[in-house]
Amino acid sequence: MSRSLRADNVSPAVRPDLDAAPPSAALTGLHSFANLTVAAAFVLLIAGGLVTSTGSGLSVPDWPLSFGKLMPPMIGGVFFEHGHRLIAGTVAVLAWSLAFFALAVKADRVTRVLSGLAAGLILIQALLGGMTVLMRLPPAVSISHACLAQIVFCLLVAAAQSCSPWYRFGAETGSGELWRAGALAVGALFLQLALGALLRHTGTGLMLHIGWAAVAALAVWSAAVRGAATARRVPSLWGPAALMSGLVLLQIALGFYSYKARFGTAWSAGGLDKVAALTTAHLAVGALLLGSAVVFLARCLRTR
Repeated sequence: MSRSLRADNVSPAVRPDLDAAPPSAALTGLHSFANLTVAAAFVLLIAGGLVTSTGSGLSVPDWPLSFGKLMPPMIGGVFFEHGHRLIAGTVAVLAWSLAFFALAVKADRVTRVLSGLAAGLILIQALLGGMTVLMRLPPAVSISHACLAQIVFCLLVAAAQSCSPWYRFGAETGSGELWRAGALAVGALFLQLALGALLRHTGTGLMLHIGWAAVAALAVWSAAVRGAATARRVPSLWGPAALMSGLVLLQIALGFYSYKARFGTAWSAGGLDKVAALTTAHLAVGALLLGSAVVFLARCLRTR
């Protein structure tokens, strides 16, 4: 089906600036670059989790340099802390490049806004990261840093989805009000991740984190089951619905074993102990789950 025929199937109320769509080659390039930026941001989340899990947050006492250098010896906790900074700098460059790329190819307003917000917030994220070091890991700043990282990740995921060829020119309709279940899942998961950050940085709120996990799991499963049931007429919902269902089970298992590891005998593997490995994996899967819910919500909004 030609681009013009497919575009005719898109409601102007949903995509008001469709006539300003960039050429297909530019759109494909933008989408690929957005996916690359999302992947880099996910690696950054893992790197940040490793800094906290290994207790490496103050291994480098200064900022923005590390011991007054651009590249200190990468040993011990410095490997995790300075490595995190290097990855963060790379993601910042990618995020700003994505925002300028979207402007250059005249991407639609949604993509421009989402990528621009991500680029702006990543600068605030960098400042919060510096404050955590210079202020010696104050819990409020550290928790804000962790939560903002997830927000930036979600914005990048949404930007990548909004500039995908399917999202721009797909003709699927029929998800109705399912977007409400998707929004509830996204909100419940984000709150759960915030409670996880509270637990990681203060050691408090364990029972609240465990209790809300049940609420978040129910919200995710509700959206996933309804999405799977709707997938017959909206096939694009099947992928994120199935992914959400699987990831929530894995996340529960990782949460359980992370809890058990804190009371067992830790093993060491290349400087990374059992608790650090499990808690970082728990954080990473949580981010993937949240990202999947954002994709699910975006597709519901596109096909309602």
